[in-house]
Order: sequence, then C-alpha cells, then structure tokens
Amino acid sequence: MVILIVLALSVALSKPVQAHKPIIEDRETHGFTDAILIPDPGISWAAYGFLKTHESTDYYYFDVHDAMDLYTEVLVPRNAVYANFHPSYAVVGPGIDIKPEMLPFDVPAGMGAIVVDGNNNAGVFHEPFTAITYYRGEQRHTHVTPGRYYIVVFDKAHGRGDYVLAVGEKESFGLADMPGVIAAIIKIRSGGVDHSAQISSEK
Repeated sequence: MVILIVLALSVALSKPVQAHKPIIEDRETHGFTDAILIPDPGISWAAYGFLKTHESTDYYYFDVHDAMDLYTEVLVPRNAVYANFHPSYAVVGPGIDIKPEMLPFDVPAGMGAIVVDGNNNAGVFHEPFTAITYYRGEQRHTHVTPGRYYIVVFDKAHGRGDYVLAVGEKESFGLADMPGVIAAIIKIRSGGVDHSAQISSEK
C-alpha cells in the first residue's frame, strides 16, 4: 500500500493539479478556544471529522492575512448509513454581518456567521488517493478580510457521522509533506476514519 501511495503522490507532484493536504481530527472540540488549526486557508485542505454525538459541533480555525475568497465545502462518504446525514457548517469571523438565529453555539462578540446547510444533492466525488467516494455538498466562496476565522460543523437534525471539510483551492504540497500525507492516507484507507459500522450498529 505504501509503495502504491508513494507512486500515486509522485505522479501528482509532477502535474499542475496536486493533492489535498489531509487533516485528521484527533480530538473532540468543545468551542472556539480548542478549535483545530487549518494552517493556510488558501491551500487545499481536507479535514476528516466525525460528529460523535447527536449534539456534537466541531470547531476549526485559521488566520487570514490578506483579503481573499475562501473556498469551503463539506462532503459525506457515499454510504447507505449516511444517506440522510446532511451536516451543515458556519463560517464565523469579523467582517461578516449576518448573525443567524438558532445555532448550536454562540457567535463571539464582533463576529458574524454565514451558514451553509448540508445536502447530498450536488453530485459525487471520488478521491483517488483514499479510494473513497463522497456525496458533494454546496461549494461556497466567502470573501474574508484579515483576522481570525472559524468553521463550525454541526448537524441541524442532530445526526451523527463522518464528513470531510474541504477548505482552500490551491492544491500543492512538497516532498517534505509526503511522510505525513502517506501516514494519513494509510490510516484513512485502513478504515481509521470510518465510523459507519459503529453508527449502523447503534441504530
């Protein structure tokens, strides 16, 4: 498996279009103060997360240094267990004037939030490195200005399940990234981020 992944990544590095950098959620987050870092929102990241309980909310953060259009999307593994799992997410930060009601968290003072509701109606996407096919959600571009921003993933119907939060569009990584990327892909391919059997058994 390692050899195949290395070969696939080597081919990707030789092409203009490269691979997403994976982030695997390694802990439960409970608010903005313990959010998971997305190092550079301009680069393409794929955060593999899991809404563990019916009330789970997952928090991510990143810093914007220059005004930019932020790309975001949430995908769900194409699995019968997740046919009715439609996680939403909110982009939270300064310069956003919208303050939605009925969110499962409080928007910090001086910030607003843009909510993107989940759906599985935007087609499917096959990720070749992890060999997983996903239901696509709405692809969103949000204009953001310098400051600290957050993305909060939650499910309005209190569903549970796996998702991938995609952030950024510049798909680029170097040789120094390969050990971490390979380790993440091996974990993903070996079922380390797949909780569908657990969800199914508890229904």
